[in-house]
Amino acid sequence: MKCRFCGNDLLDNDNLCKKCNSYNYDGVIESNQLNEEELLKLYARKDSIKIFYQKWSWPAFLFGPLYFWYRKMMLSGFVFYFAFLAVNYFIEISWIVIILNILLSIIAGLCFSSLYLQKARDDLKKIHENNDNLEVIKKKCESKGRVSDAVIIILGVIIGLSIIFAPIIIFIYVFWLIFDTLAR
Repeated sequence: MKCRFCGNDLLDNDNLCKKCNSYNYDGVIESNQLNEEELLKLYARKDSIKIFYQKWSWPAFLFGPLYFWYRKMMLSGFVFYFAFLAVNYFIEISWIVIILNILLSIIAGLCFSSLYLQKARDDLKKIHENNDNLEVIKKKCESKGRVSDAVIIILGVIIGLSIIFAPIIIFIYVFWLIFDTLAR
């Protein structure tokens, strides 16, 4: 028998996967209860459930804290953000800064899936403890998981403003340099 979530080989009587700690049940889902797989599908959408069991996350590696915030992992995002900030602010040797930034990016890429799975399980446990109604559980799973639209909107505004104002700022800077050169 294989784990439904990560594909790990299980013993015949095992309901708990030792690799990903998921419960694997045979049989039909009871009408008043969903198994962990169904809850995770609602939490992260069916097409993105693979995120939980990847060993590497390219978006977390490339975008770091932004991707954590996008996936509604605010605390983890701030931890990585302040780690990147500390490296760039306190270390003055540029090649060490580059190496440490790459290492932090690798750590983010390696840790993302397990942190996201742990957050999802914690959220699902809270949702399940506070609700008995199946429909309420489904709706809360859908709203609690997924992605943060606010992060997308904020990034869109920042990119839009930078596209609009970058030429203006560059023009003013060049004009100031020319004026300063002529004034000497």
